[in-house]
Amino acid sequence: MALPQHMHKLLPSLANLRISHCQEIKLFPQEGLPSNLKELHLCSCSQLMAQHKHWGLQGLNSLNKLSICGYDDDDVVFDSFLEGLLPISLTELSLNYIPNLRKLNDNAFQHVASLHKLSLQSCMNLQVLPEQVVMSTSLRTLFIDRCPILENRYRPRRGESWHKISHIPDISIGHWSRRLN
Repeated sequence: MALPQHMHKLLPSLANLRISHCQEIKLFPQEGLPSNLKELHLCSCSQLMAQHKHWGLQGLNSLNKLSICGYDDDDVVFDSFLEGLLPISLTELSLNYIPNLRKLNDNAFQHVASLHKLSLQSCMNLQVLPEQVVMSTSLRTLFIDRCPILENRYRPRRGESWHKISHIPDISIGHWSRRLN
C-alpha cells in the first residue's frame, strides 16, 4: 500500500502531514510529496521506515520540520538512517524511539545549512552525531535524552566529544541542560 499517487496535484497546499501507526503504508508517491509541505511527522510506520532510502525528501524545498518516531518498530533494524539527502530548508529534526538506530548518515546532511534544532530521544544504540551537524554554526538547540552512548560521548566537560558541541547555545543531555542567551 502507498499514499495516493499525484498527491502533489491533489493537495498542492498541504503544509503538514502526519502519518501515525499505519503499518500498511510502504511507499511515498512516485511523484513525491506536495512541494509546499512544511512539516512531516512519521510515527510507527515500520514498512515506510524500512524504505527511508527512497523517500526523496531533498526535493521538498519548503520542508522545515521532520519528526520520525519508531515506538513499536523494534523489528525494523537500522544500521544507518536518513541515507537520502535531506532538504536544504530543514530547520528542525526529531528522531524518537528508534532503539536499533546506530548511525545517522553524514551524507544526508551535506546540504542542510540551516538546521537549528536537533532532538534525539530513546535512540539507545546511536553511536555518534554527524560532523556536519555538530560543527554547524546554525545549530542552536541540541536535545539528547535516553540515548546512553550519545550521553556518555557528549557529556558536558567530560565526554570525549563535548568540545564538538560546546558552542551550541541551548543543550540538554539527559538531566543536564544549559541555555546561553
